Amino acid sequence: MHQFLGQTQPGDALVIQAFVSQTAEMDDLLTELRTYLRNRYRLATFAGYDPRCLHTTGQMVKGGQ
Repeated sequence: MHQFLGQTQPGDALVIQAFVSQTAEMDDLLTELRTYLRNRYRLATFAGYDPRCLHTTGQMVKGGQ
């Protein structure tokens, strides 16, 4: 993972697609992970749960187009 993230450039986007049940605890963990990755690698980060969000999350990265 470190090697992969080391290839990113500031301003790149990273989507975290969590295939787990959505809970308040998981929301907090994903927020913590997103914040860490954003700050460490200077990435725009997005998170979603299971495949139903995949298209929506991808549209956010493309500016809704």
